[in-house]
Amino acid sequence: MKLERSDRAPLWAFMTPALVLMLVFFVIPVIYVIVVSFLKWNGINTPAFVNFKNFMLLFRDRAFKRSVINNVIWALVAGFIQVLRWRPCGVPSTARIRVFSMRFSIPSVSGISPRTGLEP
Repeated sequence: MKLERSDRAPLWAFMTPALVLMLVFFVIPVIYVIVVSFLKWNGINTPAFVNFKNFMLLFRDRAFKRSVINNVIWALVAGFIQVLRWRPCGVPSTARIRVFSMRFSIPSVSGISPRTGLEP
């Protein structure tokens, strides 16, 4: 379905604030962090470009390696537990169970409490 030009204006009116916020609070900080990761800088003095030296130091650090392994294990285990916990709710056989499924699985995905307006 192709929208006419006049039908697109309201869409852009609603999308523009979200896009601006995403740009300001996500895209620009990510680019800034990537640029600063290649610098030797304490935040006060003049930054000096050090290429990949920061990353080489980081990957030689045993504590960093262990923390990456711990985070991977945590993500896999927590994800597996979430799937097992919510899987029975994802197999609807009636409309009533389907509402139950949405009511208890959407908060798990979105991070909101079931008591925040999702009551039927």
